Amino acid sequence: MKIEAINRAEAEAKRFLERIKGYKAAQKRIDEERAAWAKQHGRDYKTPPYPYNAPRESGAIRRASMDLTRALADMRKWG
Repeated sequence: MKIEAINRAEAEAKRFLERIKGYKAAQKRIDEERAAWAKQHGRDYKTPPYPYNAPRESGAIRRASMDLTRALADMRKWG
């Protein structure tokens, strides 16, 4: 393993985790906005049991995941 490949994999892993944090923050914000809207309009709001919306953030996670996978594969290459 080359140290450059290890460093790249580490950087990609950090980027991946940052994207996950961003996604969770966006989901929380969206949920709070929907709950506030429902309360304002006198409706009952329950959080769906599945992820929804935040397509920009979920796309960023998928992209970071692919980049991390590639960096890990490069790291495992011999020589």
